Amino acid sequence: MTLINAADHKWDAKLAPKSLPDGEYLVFVAEAFPDHSKSGTPFVEVTFTVHDPASPAKGRSLRFNRFWLSEKAIPRFVRFLRACGSTAVFDAQDRKAVEEALLDRIVRITVKTTSEEYKGERRDKTEAAFFAPPTKSDVARLREEYGETMLPPLDGEESGSGFDDDDVTPF
Repeated sequence: MTLINAADHKWDAKLAPKSLPDGEYLVFVAEAFPDHSKSGTPFVEVTFTVHDPASPAKGRSLRFNRFWLSEKAIPRFVRFLRACGSTAVFDAQDRKAVEEALLDRIVRITVKTTSEEYKGERRDKTEAAFFAPPTKSDVARLREEYGETMLPPLDGEESGSGFDDDDVTPF
């Protein structure tokens, strides 16, 4: 027999939403891969995770951010790439190339929730609405928390610091 008491508040922390509330966050690109919609439009899907030691949202993620690869939508993807310092030329429909260009990049995002109508139903859509490079104080906090060798290159640095295949990620 499994007794469940919904009035028991010991479960409250686990019931809290895992997504990020509206606001500004320093995040790592935790996952990035190409895909396409049912109609065939290609996109890159990204998951952001907060690893900022100063953030009360540390450990939370924002999933399912899509960067559409249509001619009209590509400028948004380019703004994101520039903000996270990814300057490599890559095939956005090649999984390995997308991962190499984006995984573990650090970027500051603004999370915004909007309400939209989809197939006659209203639903909330939470996504990263603005992208900016990390500030100098962001970089200092991350270096203090994770150390020089555990961070991807920042501020135009060449390799020398950053992740290596044998490194264990700090998060």
